[in-house]
Amino acid sequence: LGPPSRRDEHAVEFDSFNRLYWSFGGSGQGISYQGIVGLGSNTTKILDSSLPQLTLDYYKDYAVVILGLNNAFYTYASAYDPSTKTLTLQTAFPGDPTGLPYTLSTQRAGGTWYYNPVTRVWKGFEAPSFGYVGVKPISRLSPAFSYSTHDHAMVMFGGMDYNDTWALDVQSKTWIPLQADGAAGQPSRRAQITNSMVYDVANDVFVLFGGQCKEALVCGTVPRNGLLADTWIYHLPTNQWTLMAPTISPPASQQHTLSYD
Repeated sequence: LGPPSRRDEHAVEFDSFNRLYWSFGGSGQGISYQGIVGLGSNTTKILDSSLPQLTLDYYKDYAVVILGLNNAFYTYASAYDPSTKTLTLQTAFPGDPTGLPYTLSTQRAGGTWYYNPVTRVWKGFEAPSFGYVGVKPISRLSPAFSYSTHDHAMVMFGGMDYNDTWALDVQSKTWIPLQADGAAGQPSRRAQITNSMVYDVANDVFVLFGGQCKEALVCGTVPRNGLLADTWIYHLPTNQWTLMAPTISPPASQQHTLSYD
């Protein structure tokens, strides 16, 4: 049931309440297996004698892509029988897939995952068997992501072309929307801000610095794709962003790292 697929530009933070590592966003890269749908397959089952794994349900929750003649068909594997080398599909293929090429991947891209270092198990919100049905942010590249020890919550801001604000409640393991994309009063859209936001324990605020401007005419004098040098703080209990004006500030930066002492 994991781990996640190969990826970059994802954000990772430690949750001291559950003692879990959380990952959000990033690109999905790589294919775990490529094969041909074998004889005996039907709309809901793929038989492939070349499947290498011998563990029951090893491929459960893997993303399945069947490459049809006109369009690719996307679904998940809901079960795997290693004795017959049979994958059960979550969604039925519209027709006979025999002879068509297909791929298996641990996950297509991004999403929300957590890793338990004691059990050494990954779990992902996107996996059908996980059963997450709540709202969640659109997966994206290089979001800001940091953990509040006071509120037992991750705060996620922006990344790629977004400037929405979300909280991930680690006690209930659910996402909570806080400020919508494009809402007034929060930082402009910015990219390359992974590790650019940190939680300030003493003041119970998150501190965000810099990034790459992703809005025209909204980043002040900085053009789109230019680098930013603004400093913002976010207070989770009041759901409020505040633009700061320190007299001394680092140069405009992207892909930098903040850490709290």
